[in-house]
Amino acid sequence: MSDLELTMMRRVGELNKENARLKAEVERLTNTSTNADKFLISGLEQEVAILKAEVEHLDTLCKQVMAQHSDISCENIMLRKAGDAMADRLMYQGYPKTVPAWNAAKEGKGQP
Repeated sequence: MSDLELTMMRRVGELNKENARLKAEVERLTNTSTNADKFLISGLEQEVAILKAEVEHLDTLCKQVMAQHSDISCENIMLRKAGDAMADRLMYQGYPKTVPAWNAAKEGKGQP
């Protein structure tokens, strides 16, 4: 999982906690409300609605990033398999250094 995904998931968790705290505060204030409290409750309810919308937005972004990560992982696997096949074929066609060079490149080591 990428750092962006982890950061987004943490933010969603934080927003969920804040949302729950605000809901509890709204409930507490509703039970002992005055006119001033009702005004405060209205503001808290608006804040809760804003936080819910942000949580939904971040959740959507997180799902999109996870889908992109999955697509990139699949593409990476396909490209590695194609590279393996190409390196093997070149080796048998008289380029013996191809496979070690390819293996080193896959490991991020560059040329052997």
